Amino acid sequence: MRMMFRLPVFAVAALALSLGACGGFGQNGPLQAASIKQTHPITVDTQAASLMVHVAPDSTSLTDDDIGRLKSFALHYRSRGNGPVVMSIPTGAPNRGAASRAAAEVETLLDGMAVGTNRLRLSHYRASGAASDAPLILSFTQYVATPSPCGNWSEDMAYNPRNTRSANFGCASQNNLAVMVADPGDLVAPHGVAPSDAQRRDVVLERYRAGETTQTERAEEESGASSQVNEN
Repeated sequence: MRMMFRLPVFAVAALALSLGACGGFGQNGPLQAASIKQTHPITVDTQAASLMVHVAPDSTSLTDDDIGRLKSFALHYRSRGNGPVVMSIPTGAPNRGAASRAAAEVETLLDGMAVGTNRLRLSHYRASGAASDAPLILSFTQYVATPSPCGNWSEDMAYNPRNTRSANFGCASQNNLAVMVADPGDLVAPHGVAPSDAQRRDVVLERYRAGETTQTERAEEESGASSQVNEN
């Protein structure tokens, strides 16, 4: 015997309305569908960083001030540089001999700062004959991050029945990211993996084959124990 149940018309309508309400939890509009990166983008551009080292015709070596500025320049290149360092050497000026000697000294200094010859490109430029202290010009390309402007409070957030996010939502965090990132080039593409330490790898393999521990040995004062409990 088959039994049949009949629902009143108003019950069916109420059920349809409740099911329709369940489908209303999607995006409220294009602004809510977009990610924070899209609504508040960070623009990354390239910019030239340069340093001029003036060389007097009678100079025999770099000054202490020049050495300090070159070291700061090298450190900045190691953290933000993209591509090679280009050193332009003057020709045709009264200081051309001193400039050549200074360029060799700069090359040695940069190599000591882990900016080897494989990262250095030499070029020449024609200096004015009247320029007695024509400079060495060092330059490299770096990335610069520029965030979107914040402060769009045009909406009335006191009345927001749909609970949508404001146009300014996420802007501050994007601005902080643009300021804090060590190398804005990482926002374009991640750095490549650095080569492994071949010498350390050989040591680990030899210890492994000999059945010894492969971890780095530490002195007793380098132990990570924060406290010791003595039992009586």
